Amino acid sequence: MMALPFQVGIVPERWKRVTDITWRRNPGSRCYRLRIIALFESDLNHAKHILIGHKVAHLLEDRSMLSDMQFGSRPGRRCISAVLKKVLQHDHTRILRQTAAFVENDAISCYSCLVNCLILMVLCKLGLPSTLTQSVGQLWEYIWYLNSNLY
Repeated sequence: MMALPFQVGIVPERWKRVTDITWRRNPGSRCYRLRIIALFESDLNHAKHILIGHKVAHLLEDRSMLSDMQFGSRPGRRCISAVLKKVLQHDHTRILRQTAAFVENDAISCYSCLVNCLILMVLCKLGLPSTLTQSVGQLWEYIWYLNSNLY
């Protein structure tokens, strides 16, 4: 039943109900340091996790499209291995007294800067069904419209 809206390309009305809460980043932090979190229906989150998250992760892994520095939730890689690799690289550079620069790209706290229509096009390019991306796009559009009219 969770997959049916994604197979047809619709958004059920109860999925359109979103609860926004504010969360303190640090205890005693100022009001401008609050993080706004949108809470969706549990079955919507679960369906997105299974139908999009797992599928995209496997597609990216099969096509070797992930960086060597990406360790999270990949088969044969553990979190501690990423830390060990970074420490060894820094130690090696320090012992040889070389100049080095390390670039790490991460989307932490940048999810609001992502362009939704481009994300949907990339998902289609990866092979996800168009009805799935249509359903997610309709949901994002509805939520954006709803939030833009609140202020």
